[in-house]
Amino acid sequence: MLVLLVQQGLFIDQHFDQDLNFYATEENTVGGKMMKRTIVNVKPKDFGSVIQCYPGENPKMLAYFRDLLDKMFILDPEKRLTVSHALAHPFITGK
Repeated sequence: MLVLLVQQGLFIDQHFDQDLNFYATEENTVGGKMMKRTIVNVKPKDFGSVIQCYPGENPKMLAYFRDLLDKMFILDPEKRLTVSHALAHPFITGK
């Protein structure tokens, strides 16, 4: 059930605006009231910069792996890679 909720982005309106800016809720330290603020320009981490090629590894497969991760972690559920597309990705199929 949780996978279905995440896949379909059912709670996206509670946490993001129409431009996918993140809503953060935090307690005001002075007044003790909960405050809602919008965090703009939230960018997913660039996994490609973390993943490095080691001697003996296939650089082409590494590029496929980076591409797969980039597509899996797209914030917008409409643009995110589906399970069936992920299973057909060159990193998974080896083609």
